[in-house]
Amino acid sequence: MIPPDTMLNLLHLARCILISATVCLSLLSTARAETYYVDASNNQTGSDGLSWKNAFKTLQEALTVYDRGDTILMAKGVYHPGTTSADTYLFRGAVTIQGGFPSGGGVSADPLTHKTVLSGDYTESLPDTNGDGVPDGGPAVNSSHHIMTLHEPAGPTVLDGLWFVSGHSQSGGFLEPGGSAILAVDGGVLTLNRCYFYFNDTDADLGTAVCYINDPEASPQALEVSQCVFQQNGNNSTPYAYGALYVENHSLQLTDTLFVENYSQYGGGLYFEGLDGPGFEPHSHIARCQFKGNYAHRFGGAVYTFTKINLEVVNTLFSGNHAGHYGFSNTGGGGVYIRHNGEAVFTNNTFAYNTCGGSIDKYPAYGGAVLFAGNGFSGTTTFSNNIFHQNWGAGGFSPLQMSVHVDGQTARTPAFYSNYSDSEDLPNADPAEPNFTPFQADAPPTLTFQSPINLTVSTVGDHTRFLKSSAGYLHLPPDSGLIDLTRKKYLVHPWDDEDADGKLRSLGYAPDPGAFEARPAPGTKKIIDIEYTGSQIRLYFLTDAPVDIHRSDDLQDWSSYNVIQNQSRSPIVFGISSSVPMQYYRLSHTAQE
Repeated sequence: MIPPDTMLNLLHLARCILISATVCLSLLSTARAETYYVDASNNQTGSDGLSWKNAFKTLQEALTVYDRGDTILMAKGVYHPGTTSADTYLFRGAVTIQGGFPSGGGVSADPLTHKTVLSGDYTESLPDTNGDGVPDGGPAVNSSHHIMTLHEPAGPTVLDGLWFVSGHSQSGGFLEPGGSAILAVDGGVLTLNRCYFYFNDTDADLGTAVCYINDPEASPQALEVSQCVFQQNGNNSTPYAYGALYVENHSLQLTDTLFVENYSQYGGGLYFEGLDGPGFEPHSHIARCQFKGNYAHRFGGAVYTFTKINLEVVNTLFSGNHAGHYGFSNTGGGGVYIRHNGEAVFTNNTFAYNTCGGSIDKYPAYGGAVLFAGNGFSGTTTFSNNIFHQNWGAGGFSPLQMSVHVDGQTARTPAFYSNYSDSEDLPNADPAEPNFTPFQADAPPTLTFQSPINLTVSTVGDHTRFLKSSAGYLHLPPDSGLIDLTRKKYLVHPWDDEDADGKLRSLGYAPDPGAFEARPAPGTKKIIDIEYTGSQIRLYFLTDAPVDIHRSDDLQDWSSYNVIQNQSRSPIVFGISSSVPMQYYRLSHTAQE
């Protein structure tokens, strides 16, 4: 017989083992991420969403069953969050939602071919006249206020390959969030990748298409926006909101994203308000982006920054943006309006045909490309290897070419290194790295773009302003005199190595000025210089495609074993052999299999 106290101990031990096993099974169940499938073309009932064959028909079904860390894959089609303006895809994040799969499913996504459209036009009143799968124009009379709402997410959220069209948020008062496509309050860690935002509008203040807001007292949260498109959000007649993309966060990483013809009150494309959290220095960058033909009623035709930010802008195009509605007397910053404390570093960008002024022959408007403002705002401010071309403001009686202006109230003093401007003087921060302007002793080369913009003006009443433009192909031609204008490389980060087209930088001596590396003519392969430095040889070359670099100490013997293959980035560095004092070099295009 087992004593009673021993029996109690054994029962207690068994109960503990059972509880532990249950907890372990529960943890294993939670840790096992699930994949759910959504396909608008699947009409069968009773689907569990666990395969393409048994896919859910609506995204709502998947959002009701997913768990933290799961993935939702969506096939092409048009999806609606509901049947009223108040309906929205409301969820707690901690999930990856990826669109771009073909109807019936597939193994790889292509969001441009297989458009997964989340539409605010819940009555389906907008036509698709060109048959591309995206409703034309909008928003509709009856549109969702917020197509998707993300609130206090339980973990990182990734939205990839989705189209957001025709949302229209409403205002509930001053500084109310917009976010007609995505409203993310306390948005947490969020990644937007290959997402497309078209024809969204708002009557609210914060963000026409996307409104992302975080708690300033919270720990820093990452917001990454990559390979997205924001196009024709807002409207020209009564633009509300601050930016097509409104960000109120500690930092922002914005890369490879296109902003075209968006309308706002402030910051036509982007409005970024930094949060200065305790114990850290927020750092943000805008890299390889293009802002074309965006429009702000007041300030920041393309971008408006505010409060505390350390910002680098690299390899980015600002063209044809405008700030200043007809008759507005206080406008400026046709491209960028900087009103924050902290770094403002601009490297290898192109500012061309940006304008400001609501009445260019009546009211002053400054900073056709960039305007620095804000009482006492300060921080490191540098411009290096940028192009400034035909950026216009107004002096109160006529338009005048002016790119960068510093308001008298701000405490910034910009430093200019090796920039090109064809219309104005730029002070040299370092005589060894001079700027190239018409006012220097040796006139700089003439700038020509492959397809320039012809700026036009329009008059309403007695007020004349410039018109925005998204036209032009602002790349340097292969024979441009600006190629390798400076031999100093100002790009220092790994994400600097590609230009605004995603093409390789530094094809000759150093990256060409502006946002785009000049592409050599087809068939180009040539060595342009060889430098001897100590025990090293630095070989500079120019090519339109990857090359093999052949080395030899005998012009009659180019042995195949002495070849460095598949090189595109100049220069290449070799060690000098003391036993072989002279070497010869030649290039051949890498064989493409």
